[in-house]
Amino acid sequence: MLLPHGRVPVRQELQSDYYVYCLAGDLSSRLFLDFEADACLVVHDPDMFKSRVLSAARAQLLDWDALAGPVRYYDPLLVAPPEIQLPMSKHFRFAYQKEIRLAWLPRTPAADLKPFFVNIGNMTALQSSWSHDRLKKPWSSRTPNDRTWRPDTLNCSMAFPASLKLNPLPAAWHPEL
Repeated sequence: MLLPHGRVPVRQELQSDYYVYCLAGDLSSRLFLDFEADACLVVHDPDMFKSRVLSAARAQLLDWDALAGPVRYYDPLLVAPPEIQLPMSKHFRFAYQKEIRLAWLPRTPAADLKPFFVNIGNMTALQSSWSHDRLKKPWSSRTPNDRTWRPDTLNCSMAFPASLKLNPLPAAWHPEL
């Protein structure tokens, strides 16, 4: 049996367009720069937040499968194609994002999906706002209340209102493969 010499490009794509909502698993200054944001909302109860989003989306996506959890990062030179589980996998150059994804896939292939909003209710008790400037302040100059929230224990979305807009992605969208 002859094996190819060198790298062999492989492209994977889903059979359908789908919806995805992406969040960062940690609060990091780099994310503000990468996503050109000057603030984010920190979710203090990620399980409740996830439950609300999944429930609200389920009401509109009745016959769809939902996925939720951390993104699995892979090294493209060391991964077998069956190990890449779209849409929950991503090139390891993005591992610093510590991304959490909520994704919805139709049971029968769909194309040309339209964005829609889901209402997740009052978020006041579940979140607080953080500006990039607040994150950059040294720990010694923060208020006592600030010191109770360590960046390594926070979950951060790059900005979401109480109504979330779910945008569709085409089946072939996966630029980091």
